[in-house]
Amino acid sequence: MKITLVGCGLLGSFHLYGIVNSKKTINVQVIEPNKDAVTKAKERIAPVLHDNVKIDFLENISLCDKESDLTIVATLSIGRVKLIKKL
Repeated sequence: MKITLVGCGLLGSFHLYGIVNSKKTINVQVIEPNKDAVTKAKERIAPVLHDNVKIDFLENISLCDKESDLTIVATLSIGRVKLIKKL
């Protein structure tokens, strides 16, 4: 399964926590330009991260794969519609 998660701040990192706690084989693309948010998200998920989950942290939406089984947009409401249209 391939999941794209846009945003890994507070809300997004909780989505990521649930995803990586899965026993299924999952490839996750996390789109987050804020390096501090990425660092905190990595710290939050470390205790539950399984070997079957592969995570790629990307700084820009243009770097993500064009196809995904599931996309979660966990961003601030300001600019979210524009972001979804870009996706």
